[in-house]
Amino acid sequence: MKNTIRILINVLLAAFFFWAAGYLLMQESYYLGQRYSDEPGITFTGVSLTLLAASMFFLAVFITAVTRGWLNGEIPMPHQDSRNREDYQGAILVRYWYWFLPIFIFMAMAYYMA
Repeated sequence: MKNTIRILINVLLAAFFFWAAGYLLMQESYYLGQRYSDEPGITFTGVSLTLLAASMFFLAVFITAVTRGWLNGEIPMPHQDSRNREDYQGAILVRYWYWFLPIFIFMAMAYYMA
């Protein structure tokens, strides 16, 4: 039952990030304000907005690849006692590094260009 919930949560997260990437691509700018600070926030426009949307798209694909791996049995499901095991999380990142690397690069470039 717990594994089914994990898969369902991953499917919902992937759908949300696909939707968020599409939403950002339809906007001309996106303002990310700071909640508890008087400093101005960050405004993403143009290329930085496209890079932010691309990073969310790659994050959704990464989540989908992990979920597919769980369903096909390519990746073993984490044990119930391994909630915070870094070796399992690191193995997932190493296995799917080609999906995770664009997320990191595009997100860094989007914040740098904003």
